[in-house]
Amino acid sequence: MTKEPNKNTYKKMLWYVLFTLILSQLFSALTDFTIIDPILDKFGGKNISIEPINYPLSKEGESFIRVNLVNSGLGKINNLVAEYKLRCSMDDFMRAELHEKSISKGDKDFFEFKADLDTNCSMGSNPTNIDFYIDKKGQCYIKVEEKVSNICTYCQLDVNVYDGYEALGNLTYWYPFSEGNITVGGNVPIENDCLDYETAINKTELTLLPDYNVKITFYDFSIGCIRGDIEKEWCIEYYPELD
Repeated sequence: MTKEPNKNTYKKMLWYVLFTLILSQLFSALTDFTIIDPILDKFGGKNISIEPINYPLSKEGESFIRVNLVNSGLGKINNLVAEYKLRCSMDDFMRAELHEKSISKGDKDFFEFKADLDTNCSMGSNPTNIDFYIDKKGQCYIKVEEKVSNICTYCQLDVNVYDGYEALGNLTYWYPFSEGNITVGGNVPIENDCLDYETAINKTELTLLPDYNVKITFYDFSIGCIRGDIEKEWCIEYYPELD
């Protein structure tokens, strides 16, 4: 017949369990380590959060793009590798220079690379004139000035992250402050009774209507929000993805 444990044995077992739990919690608080960490490192799912900083860093007059990498999974990343490509200036992917080879859950690393950016680029095109004319028969004509402007544009940034040869994540991000150009004007489709100025047979007989002159400018206000040129409240309302 099996002898049952006495009450003292039960008490000793209970105190042992309580002491182990208290010691584990104390050790976790002091070292940020838990007894399940080795299990999560080996069997926990891996995930990476790729977070570009949307405003470039300035070092000795040159611009650098910074990208943060955060281990948002449960498992440890043992061999962190990243590559990037800024498509407006690079033909091939470049290997990122990281600071850590491995990062545990919740930890982060980052990389930076030099880029040809201009944070002072214009968020709007130059004003384009639209003039209205009329001939002797009362037919109106419209003339749109063609103008090329240098403005801020976005450049496609691609980032791939691996644990050794295992793909962890990728991101396509449109990075601001590249310099491009926009052409406004020329032969613009007309959806009213006015004809294109260039179709007039005798332009010398046309009379300018100065009271109907219009100037148009195209803006990309998202650039102003990123740069801080526009009030934050307005930007949050119309560009919430930038907040």
